[in-house]
Amino acid sequence: GALITMAIISGTLQFSGAGAESVVAARIEGGDVALLACPVDSDPVYLITRPEIKSAAELKGKATAVTRLGSTTHFYLRAALRQVGLDPEKDMIILQLGSSYENAMESGRVSAAALTNRYAIPLLQRGWPMLVDLSTTDMIYPSSCVASSRAYIKAEPKIVEDFLRA
Repeated sequence: GALITMAIISGTLQFSGAGAESVVAARIEGGDVALLACPVDSDPVYLITRPEIKSAAELKGKATAVTRLGSTTHFYLRAALRQVGLDPEKDMIILQLGSSYENAMESGRVSAAALTNRYAIPLLQRGWPMLVDLSTTDMIYPSSCVASSRAYIKAEPKIVEDFLRA
């Protein structure tokens, strides 16, 4: 999300998918980016822990990971940790590992992660503990939105309309 948002602001991309958090954060800082459509308002995301972790209390002081700070994975992680009574800023060490953050669970480098179905289901099938299922909460977060720059929207309204209709 953060890299895509920067690419839109720079004019490298006219449209792309992005999580709402990175777009809203960029707008707050004055970035020329806008959300055009958010067809989904939540994703199935689970706080999964390594097999040896049985409770949220056991996570204190341990490491977790996200793709990037400020990303959708970071948002989901903070929400999941709050659901189990942990303060994401104080109780865990959050590492920024890019796309390898899921592999860090397998290797033991991190003790927990907020994972989507794609990564969570194989671990759950092997009996790894799930502390939180965010899809059962009332949390709304548009994680998969279409974004563009306000300048492009203004300069090419017909293309924007056609793109959204398609």
